[in-house]
Amino acid sequence: MSSNNLNTEFHKRFTKVKDALQFIEAVEKLDLSKISDDELGEMIDQNVPIFPYTSATIPAGTKLFRARLNKKNKPYLKTKDIFIPPIDKINEYGRANKPHEQIFYCASNFKLAAFEVIQDFRYSLVPQKEIAFLTIGIWKTKIDLHVASIVHSPFLRKIREDINEHYNEIENILNGEHHNREFATAGNLVFQFFADQFTKHKIESHCDYRISALYSRRLRHANSVISEHYQNEKFDGINYPSVAMAYKGDNQALFFETASEKLELVNAIQVVCGNIDFKNASFTVKVLDEAERIKNGNIQWKEEIYKT
Repeated sequence: MSSNNLNTEFHKRFTKVKDALQFIEAVEKLDLSKISDDELGEMIDQNVPIFPYTSATIPAGTKLFRARLNKKNKPYLKTKDIFIPPIDKINEYGRANKPHEQIFYCASNFKLAAFEVIQDFRYSLVPQKEIAFLTIGIWKTKIDLHVASIVHSPFLRKIREDINEHYNEIENILNGEHHNREFATAGNLVFQFFADQFTKHKIESHCDYRISALYSRRLRHANSVISEHYQNEKFDGINYPSVAMAYKGDNQALFFETASEKLELVNAIQVVCGNIDFKNASFTVKVLDEAERIKNGNIQWKEEIYKT
């Protein structure tokens, strides 16, 4: 078979522009609280036979931060309490998980991690007067992590130069001499649809996360069918801009096995947050304490008050 025929056969496997537009319009009209995961998955799979993913690397040695709101303002003393919640405690959809699915959500810096978990104070009568005490775990990547990266949002490309640069790199590949315009345009439409789902700001119900959660699930499934020759290309999760912090930093949704095997808990800190301004995505944060020792699943804090 000639190279031209091979190229044609390759492109036939992907969504066409007209089909992509019709699919996106249909999905955006759905009431996500009234459709099952199986029905949604079948609808998407029929229209997007091959899911598009971009690639990015989180280098070995990178620190990732995961926060948890303290109960009764007391710090956590067990590492398991600042890791992923048990399956039976996960009862709702998250941006990258369905109920009873464990995902390690973390952030690129401790202030961003803190802001993610104080979102419930948004519904307080006077959020600016609320005080929140948090325990934040600091993990370090043991090796490079291979993640999908959410970059196909026109809005994000305008406010984040790094996202725009990554997008342009992908565009150069899609518009290369081996890919036709139909393929590139349809690909961008599908990419942007899923990017919009991952960066969705207006959330009225946890069901509004169903599409982004399905995207994450399909990515994880791809790891199970990848050929042995490309085992190193398996994805560890997804990197996406923080919606809570007005897209000024990145969050990571890492698969359970990645968090368990490729991350190392290197420290933990206690912080207090105040002067919370959700409109401008700003607040003050102060570090109160850090762990003196983390051993055998226990966290020992430096200040005496935490040792009693």
